[in-house]
Amino acid sequence: MRRVEQLLLALLVPALMTCQGDDYQGQMTRGMEMIYEGAYQDAEIYFLALARRLSRRDDPQALSWRARALYQAGKVEHLYLGEPRRAVARLREALKLGIEGNLAFQVQLEIANIFYDRLRDYRNASLEFERLINQFSDQQDTGPYRYRIAQCYFTLRQFDQARAEARLLVESHKDTRLAAEGMLLLANSYYVEGRYREAAEAHAKLQLMHPSDDIASRSLYEQGLCYQQLGALPRAERAFLAALPHHPRPDIVQISLSQVREQMRKEGFPGQEVEATARPGNARPATSPPAPSFRRAAPAVKPSGGKASGKEPVTGTTTGKAGAPRPGKTADTQTRPAAATGARQESRPGPAGKGKAEPATGSTPEEHGQQRGNRRQPGLEETGRKRGKPATGDSGAPASGASAGPAATTGQAPPEKKQPVKKTDTAPEKPSPVPGPGK
Repeated sequence: MRRVEQLLLALLVPALMTCQGDDYQGQMTRGMEMIYEGAYQDAEIYFLALARRLSRRDDPQALSWRARALYQAGKVEHLYLGEPRRAVARLREALKLGIEGNLAFQVQLEIANIFYDRLRDYRNASLEFERLINQFSDQQDTGPYRYRIAQCYFTLRQFDQARAEARLLVESHKDTRLAAEGMLLLANSYYVEGRYREAAEAHAKLQLMHPSDDIASRSLYEQGLCYQQLGALPRAERAFLAALPHHPRPDIVQISLSQVREQMRKEGFPGQEVEATARPGNARPATSPPAPSFRRAAPAVKPSGGKASGKEPVTGTTTGKAGAPRPGKTADTQTRPAAATGARQESRPGPAGKGKAEPATGSTPEEHGQQRGNRRQPGLEETGRKRGKPATGDSGAPASGASAGPAATTGQAPPEKKQPVKKTDTAPEKPSPVPGPGK
């Protein structure tokens, strides 16, 4: 259906132009209205039909309008229909008509832009821009197109030719933005080739030209990259800091600045810049407090007036909060079994409130031999306590921690009585070699 509409339009265009006669401007306006309405294919068909119709006339004015119709058809194909190569063919056909002036300049510029922007054919683009400069240098300002030529050679990695075009631009457009951009491109060409010292010098010359803030910040950043490659890290850091406020990509500058500072820290460069990255101001680094010691303190040993082989039992009354003695309660004592040598071991206090104590053994040679030949039955004191009897030791005397009438209140232990120890089924230990007095 769309194809049928295009054919009908192609048949109606000649009749429409015949009715309008020599009104070329009106015919062009009709095609422009189709573009404004979004009917791009209809507009292309209309302009091509108009160009064919005008080709049959010998009027010089009709020749100029034919070139305009081809130019508009080429722009529609380039901008709206996505047919850049077909557009170049239409535009070249328009140039062959021998047009001059501003129209010829616009057609040539359109061809060059198609090669540069759409086709990315930088070699043909440089040729078309060069042709534009040669033909219209006396009519138009060709500085921007000279810069485009330098960009084409830079992209093609023909750096010598790119620098030559950039120098021509700097000389012909002094103290202008184009001159600063040309110098920036020249410095970048040195950097890409690895000639970092020459690139840094070119950036220094550019900064003396007092360019705008955006160009100056880009130049400072790229100069910092040159210094970084040359190993001048402090100068690179200063260049990055100067470029940071006005650079269009501050995130990239921050990344480069961090890398330079890290490299300076590793290489041990002195200076405030390195210290500032480590800690703010003159603050000292925080130190962790020493770890607490978990060693348990040794228990205090009271001086004893007895023998050095053991501790004397602590007996007597306990004191309350105000220090007054409490009758009937004495400190419990607990003794350890004597060593195999037969030395006497004194009793020591046991846990408070339990009233459990072990008597001193080995007080006499007879007792020592009898007690070493028999083993005391375990749990004897606990059995007596459960039946309500006072806890007694092996000698039958109450323990020092239990209440024993008036003797407990005075703090003196009652006389010890000998009590035989029951034998157990276990095998007796081998008696000590110390002989008793009767043997």
